Amino acid sequence: MGQEILIKGSLARFASGKPALEDFKVGSPVEGAVMQLELQADFRIRYVAAQWLLAAQKLRLQNPSLGAGNPQALFERAWALGWGSYLNAMGTTERELSGAERATQYRGFDTQKGGNATNPEVRIMRQQRGSELLSIRDLDPEFIIKMRNLNLEIAMGMEDWNKATQALTAMEGDLGLPGVDLQAVFFASAHTGRISSMAKVAKGMSEASLKTFHTRSLANPNEVDYSVLIKLADQPLPTVGQIPSYLSFAVDNYRVRLINAEGTNAGRIEAAKNTLGSWQSRDASAFADHPFLRIGAVAHWLRPGQTNLPMTGVWGENSMVLMGYADLENGESRRETWALKASGTSGLWTGTLTQETISKSGEKLVLTLETELKLK
Repeated sequence: MGQEILIKGSLARFASGKPALEDFKVGSPVEGAVMQLELQADFRIRYVAAQWLLAAQKLRLQNPSLGAGNPQALFERAWALGWGSYLNAMGTTERELSGAERATQYRGFDTQKGGNATNPEVRIMRQQRGSELLSIRDLDPEFIIKMRNLNLEIAMGMEDWNKATQALTAMEGDLGLPGVDLQAVFFASAHTGRISSMAKVAKGMSEASLKTFHTRSLANPNEVDYSVLIKLADQPLPTVGQIPSYLSFAVDNYRVRLINAEGTNAGRIEAAKNTLGSWQSRDASAFADHPFLRIGAVAHWLRPGQTNLPMTGVWGENSMVLMGYADLENGESRRETWALKASGTSGLWTGTLTQETISKSGEKLVLTLETELKLK
């Protein structure tokens, strides 16, 4: 009981905007109580303890004097507490609340759209305000959603996309319910390769926010173009297995050869056949400043050329799908779609590239090219 009072009191002060910073110093008595909490303890206090760990990480980033500690160990402990408490909670038998419990149960945070309702910092504080009441309330849909949101937040803080997959699996059936952290689901779904869930969530986002992803990607090659992933949602996508957190590859070689050309301008078709009829390679130096990134299940690369085109897609176990699109300065629009498979040679990906170009006057040119991409 002493542990619970110490943890809940510290978290309540944080939630009120007046944290006792000494509580959150590395090695503090409160941290000791959280780290020593039995994993068989009541799921409610484990849920509160997991929240406390996230609050500690946030405050330590803001206040270096508190010490850095071991963030990985902190997140691992938060996951063990949060995910474990969720699994136990879902196995708990519900009972009828007493009149006193009905009068005092916490009804959840504001789920109205707009304002600060989607701000992660505001959201976590609103969750924490109810933490002291969790010991006297039974499970209800709002509490379940809060637990699921918490676990997803922990997994994303760790950048552990396999844990994020676990957290998303638990909440995918309830994405339309109030209180679900749709922004977190959107990004986590992308990086775990659950593109159908991402597209479902995107329907509730503003068109302006989706356009922003594309604009930022065109301006900054390191920005993932999430709008591309939405466009890929209705296409067959690679199967995703175990997912690394983050990997960066140098592009050793990239070459293409025309398979087919069709469109409304015979001159452009003939020019493509003459230019691309045999293998065309780019010198590796052209890619020196353009690493090929894997962020979870997301593949991202700024494909350099006459038109630099940011490519985003899904990196699966043995295959990869990428897409990029842009409006060009001459009034043309271009879209490229890549379908690649890992070859027997380490780092070599082979497949097809479909390039669609529409001129300002509406003329269309579609090139299908055999493609090889060597990563190291």
